[in-house]
Parts: sequence; C-alpha cells; structure tokens
Amino acid sequence: MLKVDILARRRPDQTHDQFLTHWRDVHAELFSSQPIVKKTVRRYIQSRTVVDYPKGVVPADVDGIAQLWFDDMDGWLEYLNSDNYRDVIRLDEQKFVDASRVQIVFSEETTIMG
Repeated sequence: MLKVDILARRRPDQTHDQFLTHWRDVHAELFSSQPIVKKTVRRYIQSRTVVDYPKGVVPADVDGIAQLWFDDMDGWLEYLNSDNYRDVIRLDEQKFVDASRVQIVFSEETTIMG
C-alpha cells in the first residue's frame, strides 16, 4: 500500500481558518464524490493543524496534511493524470491551496504499535 502525504499551505490571501473551512466543508465532499477517487483512493484523511502549541515547540509551516492511500504508484499516477483530477479536484484546490508551496511525501507504513 502506498501512502501519499500532501503537506498543504494556504494561499497568501487566506487565513488559516478560511483554509480549514474550505478544505473541510467544501473540498472534502467534492473530492470524495469524484469517480477517480472512488476508483483509486483507498483511504483519505485530513489532518488539520492547530494553533495552540506547548511553549518551546516550533510548529511546522503547514496548514494541513492530506493523507491518501493507493494500492500502488500506478494508482497514484492514474489519479493524478486523470481528467477528473485536472478538471474538478485541482480547480477546487486552487481556491485555497498555495500550489507553489505544496510538498509530497511517498511512503509505506510499518506498524510498530497498535
């Protein structure tokens, strides 16, 4: 199973709360309803950053992390190269994500506990 972590940052013209609201209340439903997502994505989690940190902790410079699971790299590439992603999902991402600052991590999980 391939896990894709997408480290997202908001557009400069938006607040953290505006980013989170659109991502949670608009994008999540739009994304989940798309045929290419239903075909290739096995799991989708939004991890939204919080603003209250313990003293001395330096937070990462991200507004949220989208976590997507695919069967393999071919599934990711099919999703990413689809008309459905380009014409629907990506257009909505442009409404709240600063695409120039997105980072992607590909990984395979190894469960140590739980």
